[in-house]
Order: sequence, then structure tokens, then C-alpha cells
Amino acid sequence: MKNFVIHFPHRKDREELFLKEAEEQGFQFEFVTPVYHVHAGTSLLKTYQKIIFDNYCQDEICLMEDDIHFCDKGAFDYFVASKPESFDVYLGGFYDGRLNEETKKIIRSWSGTHLWIISKKFYDTVLAFNEQGHIDRLMFAAKADVHCCYPFAAIQHIGYSDVQKRIADHSWYINHKKLFIASEAVQHTL
Repeated sequence: MKNFVIHFPHRKDREELFLKEAEEQGFQFEFVTPVYHVHAGTSLLKTYQKIIFDNYCQDEICLMEDDIHFCDKGAFDYFVASKPESFDVYLGGFYDGRLNEETKKIIRSWSGTHLWIISKKFYDTVLAFNEQGHIDRLMFAAKADVHCCYPFAAIQHIGYSDVQKRIADHSWYINHKKLFIASEAVQHTL
């Protein structure tokens, strides 16, 4: 599986943060410069569509945004190892949605594409999105089979959002959510 990271080259602050995250987690990746569109959400959608189109032969693609923060060392491996057998979209965490903690399925509209894997069976659906909007909301409206790694493997760093055009702090969304902590994961497997 290939790992792609959406990244504006001029955002050296984000590049530095992401390189530290990737080094600690120990995975390979490729930076992808966003496709320009006046609407930032559509820019993100078009960028994800380009990655999917260019990698259509892959069974799955892992996609990230450069403001990702993995919850602890080993979180990326935990995310991949916890992937369900069948899904359209598999998230590393989310905001503004509801999760059935037993099935780990999203049961209400959600936001957050800071870490996700898309299955080939859902590529054509995403490639067909032609309206402006946020990809997460469009996938939910398309009735995607969305699962989430729980406890969350990743959240987003607090900082300036190129999509929201302001400082974004999503920490209040994750109140009462479980985050991956390596020492606790080890205890659960004993």
C-alpha cells in the first residue's frame, strides 16, 4: 500500500512537523502538492481524486494531510494492523461524527481526512464526485461503508488550516474519545 501526504511546499512548518511524525512512525510516503481550486474543500477533493486516479491499480491507498499528529509511537502500525477486512473508507480518527464503538463503523456524518485508507471498490464512487464540497461529507452522502480505528491512531496538530483559512483547534471534538497509547495497547494484548 502506498502512503500519500497532501502538502503545500511553502508550508515549511507543516513539513517539519510531518517529517518528525513519519520518522517516529517509520513509514515511507510521498508528498503530493494540492490541486488548486478557489474553494479549499474542493481543492482537497480534487487532489484526492488525482491521487486515486494516478494509483488506480492499487488495491488500497493510504492518504494523509500534513498536519497529522499520531497519538503515540507505533500508532501508524496499530492503524494498519486494526484495518477491517472489508470497508470502503477506513479512518485513523475523525471529528464531528458518531462511532459505533462495538462495530467501529461511522453512523453519523463525520469530518476528518487527516488519515484514511480507501479501498479500490470505492475508487469509482469518489472519482465520480463532481460537485464542490468536502470529500468527507460527500463520502457519507454516498453511503460509504466507513470504519474507524478506535482508539484513534491520529488527530490533527493545532495550527493554521489551509482549508479553513484560520487557526484550527479540533481538540474539543475529541473530548471523551479514546486515543491510542502504546503502553495501553500492549496491556490489552497480554
